[in-house]
Amino acid sequence: MRLNLRMRKINYILITATLLIAAMSNVNAANRDTMALIKIVDCRFVDDFDVLEFDLYLERKSEKWDRFVNGTFSIYFPDSLTNRLTPDRLEFADVIVSQLKRDISPGGGNLPTKGYRTDFQLYDNRLSITILGPEKYEDCEFIDTAKAYLLGTIRLKAANGEKWPDYKVKWLTPHYWYQAAAFKTENDVLHNNNIVLNESDDNLAMEDSTSITYVFVDDTTRRKFEFIRFDADYVGQRKVDFSWQVRREYDIIGYEVWRGAYNPSVDREVVFTDLLGTWRPGPKYNPLYKVERFYSQTRTIGPLDDIIEFRGGEYVYALRATIRQEGVEFDTLLATDKIYAPRSVVAQAKPIRNPFSDFTEIEFTLEDDVNLFARVTDLLGKEVMILSLGNMKIDNVFMKKGQYRAVIRSDELGMQGYYNVIFTAYPIEDPTVELSTAVVKLQLVK
Repeated sequence: MRLNLRMRKINYILITATLLIAAMSNVNAANRDTMALIKIVDCRFVDDFDVLEFDLYLERKSEKWDRFVNGTFSIYFPDSLTNRLTPDRLEFADVIVSQLKRDISPGGGNLPTKGYRTDFQLYDNRLSITILGPEKYEDCEFIDTAKAYLLGTIRLKAANGEKWPDYKVKWLTPHYWYQAAAFKTENDVLHNNNIVLNESDDNLAMEDSTSITYVFVDDTTRRKFEFIRFDADYVGQRKVDFSWQVRREYDIIGYEVWRGAYNPSVDREVVFTDLLGTWRPGPKYNPLYKVERFYSQTRTIGPLDDIIEFRGGEYVYALRATIRQEGVEFDTLLATDKIYAPRSVVAQAKPIRNPFSDFTEIEFTLEDDVNLFARVTDLLGKEVMILSLGNMKIDNVFMKKGQYRAVIRSDELGMQGYYNVIFTAYPIEDPTVELSTAVVKLQLVK
C-alpha cells in the first residue's frame, strides 16, 4: 500500500514537472524573436479561371540576419475535398517575376552557384515551393528591413482547361512541419564569446523552436466583384431591352434575370414570376449569362430582349448573381429596374402656337411604334389636309416611338376658323389595343 502511494507521488511529480516545462516552453515561444514575415499576397485569377497567381513576400523583422538563402513553402486550397490541389489538376507552376536573381547554372541536381532557383513539387492537396540559393554569403540577396521583398509571383495553370475552385490559397499548417526558411549572417555566430557556433556561410534556420521564429501570413483580402449598373427600357411593340455592366467578376458563377408585374395600388412588393434567362442548365439557359472566365475589365452583357404580354402597367426586372465563396454557393440580388408599358400609344399632342395667323407646329408623342394617320378637318368633319412631317405625309405610315413636330401653314387651310387635327394610331402586333386617338383643336385667325 505504501509502495502504491509512493508511485502515485512520483507520477504526480513527473506530471507537474512536464506541465511546468510545457508552460515555460509556451512562455519562451511567446517571447521568441520574430525573424521575418512570409506573406501570401494578392491571390487573383489572371483573366481565366484556370490560371491563378499569387505573390510571395519576405519581410525582415530582425537585425540578427540580413541575407536570405533558401526556403520550402507549402500551400493548399482550404475548401472542401472537391477543391484540392492534385498532380493531375496542374499543367504547370512557374515563377513569372522575382526580385531574386536567377541562377544560370545547369538544373537537375546541381545547387545554384550565384543565383536562385525555384522548384515545385505537387502532392495531394499540397504544392511545395522550394527556393534554393547560393552557398556563399556574398552571393545571397540582401533583405532590407525597410520594405517587403518579392520572392516570386507564382502562376498555376490548371490542366485541360479545368477551372480552379477558388483563387485563395493558404499556408499549410502546422507551420513548423510544412514550412522552412534559412538565412546567412556576415559574421560568425559565437557561443559563450569564444566557441564558433555557426560560420558566416552556414545556413541558419529562422525557426529553432526556442529563441527565434518567423510568422506566416495568409492573404486575407478578398477581391471584390464590382457591379456597375442594370437597365431595362421599353423600346416599343411590347418589347423591352435590358443589359447590365460589371467589372472584376471575382466569385461570380453566373447571372439570372427575372420579371414581375407590379401594381402599386395593390401590390406591396413585386413577385418575380418569369425567369427570362439563367446560367443554369435548363429551358432558360443562355451562355451569355454564364461567367466562363474572369474578366478584369469592364464589360456589358446585352442588350437582351423581352416581350411583355400586356400593355398598361408597370413591370420590374431583377438581376441576380450566383456567387461562390470559400466553397459555398449562394444567390444574391444585384439590382432592379422598372418600366412602364403604355396603354395609349399617342400620349400627347398639342399646338405650339394657338390661335395662329401664319403657321403653327403640332407637337405629339408616340409611346410605342405605330402605323399612324394624321389629318386636319373642319368643324363639319370634312378633311382639309393630311398632316406632313417634312415631305412625308402621315397617312398610314410606320412611325417609331418618340417625339415629333409637324408644321401647319395658314395657306394650307384657307379660311380662318376652327380646325381639328385628328391622330389615329394602330399598334403593331398587339391584339390587346385596337387603336389610339388624339384630337388637337386649332384656331386660324387672319
